Amino acid sequence: MTMTTDPCMGPRLLFRVEPIPLESPRGYFCRVASAHGYDSPHWLLHLAGFSGSEGALDREERVDRIAHLLRLEPEEWLGMCYRNIKGAGGSNQRSFFGKPVAATQLNLSRPRACPGCLRERSVWWAIWDLCLAGVCPIHCCLLVDECPSCKKPLAWQRPAVHQCCCGFDLRAVATGTADTDLVAINAVIYRAAGFSPGTAAERDVDHYEFAPELAGLSLGSLLLLIRFVRSIRHEDVPNRRRRSYTRIDLNVATQTARTAAALLGNWPCQLRAALRHMIPEDENASHLEFNNVFGNFYFQLFRALPRNEFGFLHDVFEEFVREDWKGLLRGQHRFFSASTREKSPWLSLPEATRKARTNPRRIEELVRQRQIEGVFVQLRRGRTQCWVKRDSLKQWVAARDTEFARYIPRRETARILGLPDFALSRVAQAGLLRYVQGPKHGLPRGFQFFLREDVMNIKHAFEKHGVPEHEYSRGGELMALRHAILNYLGRDTGLAAAIRAVIDNALVPVAYTPQFPGITG
Repeated sequence: MTMTTDPCMGPRLLFRVEPIPLESPRGYFCRVASAHGYDSPHWLLHLAGFSGSEGALDREERVDRIAHLLRLEPEEWLGMCYRNIKGAGGSNQRSFFGKPVAATQLNLSRPRACPGCLRERSVWWAIWDLCLAGVCPIHCCLLVDECPSCKKPLAWQRPAVHQCCCGFDLRAVATGTADTDLVAINAVIYRAAGFSPGTAAERDVDHYEFAPELAGLSLGSLLLLIRFVRSIRHEDVPNRRRRSYTRIDLNVATQTARTAAALLGNWPCQLRAALRHMIPEDENASHLEFNNVFGNFYFQLFRALPRNEFGFLHDVFEEFVREDWKGLLRGQHRFFSASTREKSPWLSLPEATRKARTNPRRIEELVRQRQIEGVFVQLRRGRTQCWVKRDSLKQWVAARDTEFARYIPRRETARILGLPDFALSRVAQAGLLRYVQGPKHGLPRGFQFFLREDVMNIKHAFEKHGVPEHEYSRGGELMALRHAILNYLGRDTGLAAAIRAVIDNALVPVAYTPQFPGITG
């Protein structure tokens, strides 16, 4: 038997097999067993004192014994293994040659292989251990995960890397040419994992015009993105209930890669076209439910794909929402930027109220009267929610403001003319100041607005004579209009008659004093 024994560490192989950079730890184990004449790596685990479970290879408490058996330094073996990453957020992360990836991205139970690579060198490359790696971009062929002779899935504990448990030589498998979309997206994965995809595959990547930001993503982020875009096209995902596909199935890898290439290529036109295709064509825009159409995509994008890494995807989706989504944005405002919310064709009732500077009941009343285009959405427990069209509200506000510009608020009118409230009421009742109530113009109740034309006519009638300033005292020869109002004109129609006489030039001011405001001086 080709091994020695250390009383402290246990058995040790007779010679060392040099690891190859980027070689799979299971592939290395298989290659070492074959080099020492064992018919299965199971015997190496048995010599190390462990069961035949492949999970034993990545457990750190067993690193020293396995490294001793293989004549490796513990750091060498640990660097090859897909060990757990310790620390916050790392409980579900594995190290893929120093690159963190989710544990769900690793395929450790159904190995794959490229016959073309095996014909060149009998090495099990680590890239084949990724669930989404289904094509070899170097040889432009699909990977195999099943022996064509015995029709059984490949096992990692086999006589040699290039040999099935049944004895069939995997190098003899005839490989077909993979589609360019599969080659291109797998080349991107190879590149992120630190493998060279080959010159031909690099040309395919350039041809597909992926987003430039794709090249800057880490391996874990890239795999997360590729899996994410699969959710956009539901028809491309195999029916798991009917055909029981799993994430480690080669069909899932190829289907996911094909979808990712289709959506991430010709960036961002293909993605926007796919999003547009998800919107029902015949449904009324006011009845479109954002959550029903983009609920899963929206939730995963804003919760699972952080903007600091996937900002390019966020920007495209928000641009799509601004330009192509014509339905409501109920409850999604907190994730979208302000520019996206402002481009939505619909406004919620609180937003419409703020923009129109009026009260909610007034907006609802205008929607029911069809002066503003809007809808009432039925909520749970019989409640309703009012939404209005942004353009329709803008048109109504513009018309209201144009009409409102003809009027001056009561407080401003009192300041211009200098008349107290009771005097304004007397003048308005006499017909010299036409007015309207606030609610007629979408403003709060209880406010009066006077016609600007009438206010300025009165003001100009008193100012047009250009009378000199006069030092005023109450007991003098002249009386200011303010004192005339308080003493003689305010309790009847005399004030209105006096103002009308000034407008008609029947009564002419002879002086003024800055002691009192407006026409009262």
